[in-house]
Amino acid sequence: HGLRPHANLPALPPPGGHRHRLLRRGEQVDEQKLSITLFSIGTVWFLLALSFRQLTCRDEGDHLRIRFGPIPLFRRKLLYSRLEKVKQSRSRLRDGWGIHLCTRGGWVWNLWGFDCVDIDSTGGKKLRLGTDDPEGLAAFLNSRPPESCAGKRDPTPL
Repeated sequence: HGLRPHANLPALPPPGGHRHRLLRRGEQVDEQKLSITLFSIGTVWFLLALSFRQLTCRDEGDHLRIRFGPIPLFRRKLLYSRLEKVKQSRSRLRDGWGIHLCTRGGWVWNLWGFDCVDIDSTGGKKLRLGTDDPEGLAAFLNSRPPESCAGKRDPTPL
């Protein structure tokens, strides 16, 4: 059984010197545009990766500032006056990492690991916040007097 050439196959371009690559019959792409596109996509992924390098929680008087960083693309604040229940917890593998809706309801903000604090706030809003010190964070949030912010409303949703 010998190999027979097929008339339907596209001819290979001659070697050397071509600035375009054959995609489909009669369709070519400019390598410079492709390089710029791939570089742009890579840059966006790099910046997103930097945005999730660390998770920081900081007391700012009447609220807790939560942000991923060092590039603060993703951040939120949690008013102490809206806290109803705070408890130390452990997440499961299916709860995952990053920022997303949780299977138990509410949001997950977690960088890595399974230690977290479950926070229930007014209006039935829930937040599972990952931390390397769940005992300390839960104790801190439970020690915040909710009346210190009475009457103030947070315009951003939890």
